[in-house]
Amino acid sequence: MKNNQFEKAANIYEQILHKEGTSNIEVLYLLGVCKYHLERFEEAIKIFINVLVKDDHYRKNVYLFLAISYKKINEIEDSLLIVILNLILACKSN
Repeated sequence: MKNNQFEKAANIYEQILHKEGTSNIEVLYLLGVCKYHLERFEEAIKIFINVLVKDDHYRKNVYLFLAISYKKINEIEDSLLIVILNLILACKSN
């Protein structure tokens, strides 16, 4: 997708969330993905954390996006913590 397509999608997702509230986890997750691809990493991080708090269905993808987003804003320690946390949770679920 091109940036303008991510921008359009993000606007649509924001409108849906404005009408329905942030309980629509799928839309919230997709908004985070758009923000990530638009390189708005701080916004993406906030959204992805919100997704994790509400539902762990997207956990694996969200942890990946979080780790990369933190790395992109030079928060290397936070990025590594996310990776370690994901590994711990993966081991516990097996």
